[in-house]
Amino acid sequence: LTDIPFMFGWGGFSALDGYLYFFGGKYATTTAYKYNVAEGTYTQLTNIPVGFVSAVATPLNGKIYLITGRPNANSSTRYNTIYEYDPATDTYRLAKATIHNGDCKGAVGFGDSIYIFGSDQAKNTCYKYTPTTDTSTQMNNIPFTCVDTYACATADFIYLVGSSGSPYALWQYDPVADTYTQLQNVPY
Repeated sequence: LTDIPFMFGWGGFSALDGYLYFFGGKYATTTAYKYNVAEGTYTQLTNIPVGFVSAVATPLNGKIYLITGRPNANSSTRYNTIYEYDPATDTYRLAKATIHNGDCKGAVGFGDSIYIFGSDQAKNTCYKYTPTTDTSTQMNNIPFTCVDTYACATADFIYLVGSSGSPYALWQYDPVADTYTQLQNVPY
């Protein structure tokens, strides 16, 4: 495909309605682009209001949520914030709700909320952010050290994999019961 028009790494990456979205990263912390998959073209978006490095972007109900991170690659400062990006208006809104501080990799939309798992600063926390009420709720703690953990969802559960604290473990999280179940380890 056509190369990304800026150096991208450690940023937020998401897909929504036939577009790929790139937010910030190690080299261009406030830069944002969308890629039209059908046409193979990039469009530069409005800059992110803050530096956005070591963070995650995840879609939910027609919006993209930019979660935690830090101002730049060398910063010791960590955010505890969520920004809502609206592709229809190319605007950002800072959520009133806050979550744990830190670089985050594990976040996913499920139902009407986004679930955010751990960070480099708050290794065992899980938060549920609900955009319609703009509130966050701390859920049950994660039963393992959750750093660089990735999340994906099916219709019924959220799955967590990979972490410096539990590198082979695969976990199933039930958002309704707010419980974790360890599954068979990843074989490599």
